[in-house]
Amino acid sequence: MPILRNLAAVVIGASALGFVVSCTGGPLNASGAPMPVSSPPQQASHVAKGGSQTETVMTVGSSVAAGWGDAPGMGGYLARAFRSLSAATKTDYRIASYAFGGVTGTQIAKQFPKWLARANPAVVAISWGGMDDLVAGTPISTFESVIKSEIDQVLAMHAVALIVTPPVTAAAAVNGLNKEPYLYFQAEMKVAQAMNNPNVHVFDVFDQMWNYLQQNHLSYTQFMADGWHPNAAGHALAGHFLFEDLVGAFGTQPIQYIASSGAVPSAAG
Repeated sequence: MPILRNLAAVVIGASALGFVVSCTGGPLNASGAPMPVSSPPQQASHVAKGGSQTETVMTVGSSVAAGWGDAPGMGGYLARAFRSLSAATKTDYRIASYAFGGVTGTQIAKQFPKWLARANPAVVAISWGGMDDLVAGTPISTFESVIKSEIDQVLAMHAVALIVTPPVTAAAAVNGLNKEPYLYFQAEMKVAQAMNNPNVHVFDVFDQMWNYLQQNHLSYTQFMADGWHPNAAGHALAGHFLFEDLVGAFGTQPIQYIASSGAVPSAAG
């Protein structure tokens, strides 16, 4: 699977999101979902295409997953990846964003079932950045329990769960691998992989992006908007890796829940 077809084509603009949006339609009504704690919402761009099927992708996380630091109208690495997938397939993936700056999985645990029911997604992309949990002092064991609970609830709805590690950020790079917040990335991947479920997939975007930067002797600083968030180039690069992972795991077919069991979850990167 090619890592990068064209870096110049990938490093293009993106936007901060704090409400429900669509990759293939216009912004959706948040229906009471909370707004981000500190960043004003901006309208997300969309791609309209005549796909034969539409699927809702619920995204969960904090500010990086919400696209903070990205250029206006692009929506961050998750929205970028599914926008590319929509363009490359006959499925229109609509993003229902429940990613909000400054929150942790523990803090939104009570709201999560309501959000899940409201979004009624076919796919849920869970991508916690680790920094908010680090600042909050969330024990790794608690974080693991939260991830397990979120995945269990997704599976109960017969939706596909994607665990996606976030892009490289300055904070994570400074702390280094095998240290916080990287420990949180490892924890969420471990929980998902241990479930051994064909409807749970792990995509390690962080390691793919980190390895790419190291192999090409690129400084992470040129991909950063600030200490905690990627800039447009960082979101674009991470979004491309995730897009490649999604194509590698699902091809051009719609991402659908598998009723039978026995297969192991994918672990890209």
